[in-house]
Amino acid sequence: MKSKNGGEMATVLIVEDEKDLCELIASQIELIGLNAETSFSAEDAFEKITSGKKFDLVITDIRLPGMDGMEFIRKVKEERNEIPDFFVMTGFSDYQPEEINCEVGNHLYLKPGGLSDLIGDIKAYFSVL
Repeated sequence: MKSKNGGEMATVLIVEDEKDLCELIASQIELIGLNAETSFSAEDAFEKITSGKKFDLVITDIRLPGMDGMEFIRKVKEERNEIPDFFVMTGFSDYQPEEINCEVGNHLYLKPGGLSDLIGDIKAYFSVL
């Protein structure tokens, strides 16, 4: 699948501190024809994004060690003119859906059961570009 800018193959950044889950999501994304890159912390992902790497979509967990996913999204929005779209995952209910929707739209996935929904929505997201 092509990148949003019509160039190279689209790249998705997965930010998830559970390494097995992160690698599983990356492998599923690669199976549908996209590039996948992983980060196990928001700080590492922020560094990748602000270093000039282009990502078409970022999938982030909310609860991460250090900087959490919502803070990560806010920092990226403050720092970058061109920001990728975000999908958010959580295994906890300490964030209200309205708070997440305000930051990223209606792209909230519950772990661990939402993987098939997540992959389906990624396919749909890139099919309309």
